[in-house]
Amino acid sequence: MRQVTAEALGRELAEWVLDPELCRIAAEALRDLPRPDPVGCCEIAFARAAVVKFIVNDTQSAGLAVRINAGVDESIAHMFKGAHTPQTAAWYGEGDLGEAAAKGIEQYMNAAFWSDRVAKTMADRLGLPRPSPIVAKGFSKLTEDIVIAITRVKIR
Repeated sequence: MRQVTAEALGRELAEWVLDPELCRIAAEALRDLPRPDPVGCCEIAFARAAVVKFIVNDTQSAGLAVRINAGVDESIAHMFKGAHTPQTAAWYGEGDLGEAAAKGIEQYMNAAFWSDRVAKTMADRLGLPRPSPIVAKGFSKLTEDIVIAITRVKIR
């Protein structure tokens, strides 16, 4: 079993679930959005980050969860710092994209236990007429994959 620090595990989980190509592919399941869609990709990433943080909080002791989520937060801050695309600036405003990420993740955290609620929150945030069952199914699978990934390492 591979040993990893809690903070490193958090960074690894975030880098895995926030991979831009994985988020782009998942965003293609969102109906009524243009292709490619930077806003849809951001929303997928925000929701995926929330699911990671929720699972960590739910499966680890409080002290360990804080350390793992510190690594997650570090990766999120790195990935979302910097310039918007024209589409994300129009959607989230001209402020820092990292601030939009933090707000989005916080909103998704309230729904992160139920994949259908994540899909509903996403539909609401994007102004879509209904949640995507494909997105909901993807978040169910993501939850399973994250739990398995955490169980395959020894956290120090």
